[in-house]
Amino acid sequence: MAGGVADVDLALCGGGLQSALIVAALHGTGYGGSVALAESERIGGNHTWCFHAGDLSPAMRRCVEPFVAHRWSSYEVRFPGYRRVVGAPYAMISSERLRSEVLRMVAHRTGWVGREHTPVASLGEAAVRLADGRTISARTVVDARGAAGAAGACGYQKFYGEEITLRHEHDLPRPIVMDATVEQRDGYRFMYVLPLTATRALVEDTSFSDGPCLDEDERRWRIAAWLRDRGWETLRIERTERGVLPMPLAEAPAAGGAAVMRGGYRGGWFHPGTGYSLPVAAEFAELIAATPVADLPAAVAAAARDRRRRARFCHLLNRLLFRWYPPAARRAVFERFYRLPESTIARYYALRLRLVDKIRILGGRPPAGLSIPAGRGGRLTRASGRG
Repeated sequence: MAGGVADVDLALCGGGLQSALIVAALHGTGYGGSVALAESERIGGNHTWCFHAGDLSPAMRRCVEPFVAHRWSSYEVRFPGYRRVVGAPYAMISSERLRSEVLRMVAHRTGWVGREHTPVASLGEAAVRLADGRTISARTVVDARGAAGAAGACGYQKFYGEEITLRHEHDLPRPIVMDATVEQRDGYRFMYVLPLTATRALVEDTSFSDGPCLDEDERRWRIAAWLRDRGWETLRIERTERGVLPMPLAEAPAAGGAAVMRGGYRGGWFHPGTGYSLPVAAEFAELIAATPVADLPAAVAAAARDRRRRARFCHLLNRLLFRWYPPAARRAVFERFYRLPESTIARYYALRLRLVDKIRILGGRPPAGLSIPAGRGGRLTRASGRG
């Protein structure tokens, strides 16, 4: 990409998680082709990604290992009625770690190049035109520039987080994936907490909400209150992060074609029931790395059909959550879910549910607060139940 035109085997548009996973998968398989990665800002951005051990295939766990900044042997959830420790390994990827490793992998391979602050102006037939006028010609183009906008009805996972250094050591031995003992406002509300060192933690105020508006000031206040209630005194805030992730109620229409394949959120390679992208984006990355170029269009199309099939049940759960439960009653849904066997919880997060898992999730009396639509434009009837 030093001159006006570059010819490569694979062009990656966007330097977020999806492209990073592809780079890691290609690096792990010893891919011999040329790769160009173009990111409009900074590779990795300002994010935190976490995953459970069962979210990834053994091959992708090895490929992702260089990105891992922290890991724990278990995590916990907290609800008004109970607490539970889930004995599943849990790991975190930081933006800084991801960026440094992607740049290292690119630098050590001949014919690979990664550019930051290089926006993509347009994608054509096996060609990428950059905003500075340069053109990349490629046998395969992957468009992974993030969500192109919500397509259709959806709920949202919203969060504002602060990575903080504490004045004194905390006593938290493992992540709290959901502390839902907090006041329920703007949907299902919980604190997400990662203990990074003895005096450092990431605390995120998170909600599953009907709308995308994120009030950072209000969430900043609630994080401060949560810390005070536990006697955690903030010495300084190291960084902040925010996110508004779609939780679609149905599958978006398929997009892309043989010349340009869409990855990450843009291509639907994310978990519709959690809003997170790592497990499903890793599947796409592994497919790109393991498939000959000539076979990629057919292989990606087949994998996308399989992903859509597996996602249908999560779309159903989203419709139940956002249409059948009023915001204040949604906590009961998750309180019931986390009483299920650990195997079902793990397969849900990995988007690998079996029939028995679906029966467990939907079976029995529904959680309290269910509001069943009486019909299009009709009234709602209230139902009660116990988790």
